[in-house]
Amino acid sequence: DELAGRRTVTINNIVDAYFEQSEAIWKDNDRFHATAICKVFGRAGVEAITQQALKNYCATADVSVGTLRKRLSTLRAALNWAAKQEIIERAPFVWLPPAPPPRDRRLTRAEFERLDEAAKRTPHLRLFLWLARFTAARAGALLDLRWDRLDFDRRVIDLGGAGRQKGRGRVPMHPDLAFALILAREAAEPPYDVEFAGSKVSSIRKAFRRACERAGLGEDVSPHVLRHTAASWMAEAGVRMSELAAVLGHRDRRTHERVYAK
Repeated sequence: DELAGRRTVTINNIVDAYFEQSEAIWKDNDRFHATAICKVFGRAGVEAITQQALKNYCATADVSVGTLRKRLSTLRAALNWAAKQEIIERAPFVWLPPAPPPRDRRLTRAEFERLDEAAKRTPHLRLFLWLARFTAARAGALLDLRWDRLDFDRRVIDLGGAGRQKGRGRVPMHPDLAFALILAREAAEPPYDVEFAGSKVSSIRKAFRRACERAGLGEDVSPHVLRHTAASWMAEAGVRMSELAAVLGHRDRRTHERVYAK
């Protein structure tokens, strides 16, 4: 009510209010994308969200089309929510760039072993690789993972989530991963699992790219490829589609099956 009564409602106001009420398990990931879009449009009102303004933004942003679509989709969700709450009169049309063709890159087990070997000199990267390998979680969720979310007694990792979706953020802790985590914890400085010199790692891309170069892997291998790789290996191991969709946190099971059923 307080927000609706303000004379000028900015995109920052709307996004902040949207995330205050959100209980989605992917909330932290969406907030990350929203922060990027708010750096450009945050101080403006909804009238600044035009198709041409969004096209200009996409033309100058130094990120992938997939990332741009995610940023704008998060903005769209926040604006639609604000309209339903009557914070704004109506949600402006949020244009999205055309979706890129789907990628089908997954690592072979030999490629992962080479990457793992190349990461031995970088402990925080190697722990990230193992977490990605055995959880199929997004990079952002793994970099946000804290030691207090690991239940070694029950062998469960809580990747996040709240409210009625809380349980969907939990994945089983593979015995091999449990062993790696126990070793890492002895040398770690809390609270974050993936840390460097006692600080949280905000991005793994540079270390990951250098390890890929040492392992002889090309530019088509990104941290996100680990998620596809882990999910594919789980499917090959006989994990049911419904269970795999829950582990991955996919909102649309049809999308999940289209990617992994083969």
